[in-house]
Amino acid sequence: MRVQIPVDKLGSLANKVSGIAFIRLPYRPRALAVTSEGVALTGADDFHTAGYYGQGVKVAIVDLGFNGLTAAENAGELDNVVYTHDYTGNGLETGIEHGTGVAEIVADMAPQASLYLLKIGDSVDLQNAVSYCIDNGIQVINHSVGWYNTNFYDGTGVIAETANNARDNGILWVNAAGNEAADGHWQGAFVDSDGDGYLDFGSGTDYLDSDSIDEGDRIYLASGDTVNIYMTWDDWPSSDQDYDLFLYDSFGNMVASSSNYQTGTQPPTEEISYTATASGNYEIVIQNHDAPAMPDIEFFAFTDSGASLNLQYNQPESSIVTPGNSAKVLTVGAIYRGNWTTGPQEVFSSQGPSNASKYAASITKPDICGPDGVSNYTYGSFYGTSAATLHVAGAAALLLSEDSTLTADQLQTKLESNAIDMGAAGKDNLYGSGRLNLVPGPTQDLVGYWKFNEGSGSVAGDSSGLGNDGTIHGASWVSGSPDGSTALSFDGVNDYVEVPDSSSLDITDAITIEAWIKRDVGGTGYGRIVSKENDAQSNDIGYFLQLSSTGTVRLGFANGSSTYISAIGSTVVSTGVWHHIAGVYDGNEIRVYLDGQLDEIGRAHV
Repeated sequence: MRVQIPVDKLGSLANKVSGIAFIRLPYRPRALAVTSEGVALTGADDFHTAGYYGQGVKVAIVDLGFNGLTAAENAGELDNVVYTHDYTGNGLETGIEHGTGVAEIVADMAPQASLYLLKIGDSVDLQNAVSYCIDNGIQVINHSVGWYNTNFYDGTGVIAETANNARDNGILWVNAAGNEAADGHWQGAFVDSDGDGYLDFGSGTDYLDSDSIDEGDRIYLASGDTVNIYMTWDDWPSSDQDYDLFLYDSFGNMVASSSNYQTGTQPPTEEISYTATASGNYEIVIQNHDAPAMPDIEFFAFTDSGASLNLQYNQPESSIVTPGNSAKVLTVGAIYRGNWTTGPQEVFSSQGPSNASKYAASITKPDICGPDGVSNYTYGSFYGTSAATLHVAGAAALLLSEDSTLTADQLQTKLESNAIDMGAAGKDNLYGSGRLNLVPGPTQDLVGYWKFNEGSGSVAGDSSGLGNDGTIHGASWVSGSPDGSTALSFDGVNDYVEVPDSSSLDITDAITIEAWIKRDVGGTGYGRIVSKENDAQSNDIGYFLQLSSTGTVRLGFANGSSTYISAIGSTVVSTGVWHHIAGVYDGNEIRVYLDGQLDEIGRAHV
């Protein structure tokens, strides 16, 4: 419940209203801060080609501000916003522009999805927004936002429960993992080797005393920087274990503190927000005020400006923020678009697992990774797990436009099962199930589509949906393909990809074969690109797309009974650059193309 009441009336309220155990401010979140390159990298363009643009799908962007929305709409970036609502009462386009940048990438991925933009400012707003989504048939919620001190980062608590409620009502909740892995996160046991009541971070000197035990986790602040520190411990939802939080400057002066009561009815949280009056080093200090059970502690720290803190004892593990640590939330990490096929994940991309507690077991997080560092009208270049999350939310809309019967559980399963595994084999706490990879379902005509975008391994996956995966023999992975991902390099002697025989590949009437190729050197021999035949002139079912002995495009086709046909182009495919080659047989004529230009026409003969 949220009420507006003068501070001096709180005591009277608590005494007069039964059932009140503790009064606090509502929880407040933090934003986890042109056509995105992610459209091509993730395979969304294949869905667009197949006619799936997110049509008929409702996607809600639940965010902290939509400043610049009108400008983005006028620029043609957001053509399908069907509803907006400001739950804060401060104005939809006041405050930050984060939600506008978020909506743009969802629209890039799923340009015909109906977008619902909902501005929130606290936990009550979030609950109201989710109620609206449930009542109005929203299918996907994107929440590129993190919440602190609402649980022990174990997937429980009011914020996680709000997200879980959406999932229980059939909505896929897609959430940013957080940008906390590289700087600003620590957790561990309370160790006090010298018995002075302060947590030992390590050995060395600090600003607190002159001994050899380091009891301060050092950060750097420039003058004017505001640092926010959120600390909690494993004793939710109400605690009688009392820790306190302090910030010291390099002269040993305490400049900020948080000493909330924990007497059995209050949450186990402390929070500091401090604006530095001088540039220099500061130290975060934790005191055991009255916590005999010494539960494990966790804190996050960050600046309002996004400036690095250079936290001395930073820990990347288990840095997933709420509600991304919930099992019912699809949590997204980030890979820079330039490293999309090879990794590593962004150094700041929060890592799993979620915390174990007396209420929840630890689970592997994130669930999947999306690209960041992508082009964006609002931000120019949009970095962070926020940007990565939008690609996954947009991908979910594309899958729903392809198959509107998919449940939220089926959507998540499809997204994770089609992801390309990265890092350690199987789902892990860095990449989750791997990088987002959209695979259209089977169509009437497409029977084989090998993107060669895996970047590693010995399998070339078939994106047609028919399962015609190939085994790579000898060919090596290289970067720099036309779509910005990877390609296979063949030695021209004995490298190849072998696809098992399948009835779906027995084509007897009409066919189109196309490929992107780059010749390293010229030559006089025939160079097979795609081939299914023993000898096309012996009336087997067969076809091939190749380079002729003179380096031009050639297509051959035999239907297994009486027809054999081929056509050879006249333009030599030059070396050192990428070319698009294609051959088409329509049952009568056969045509070959080079870089979109017709190069030769032939007719069938018996």
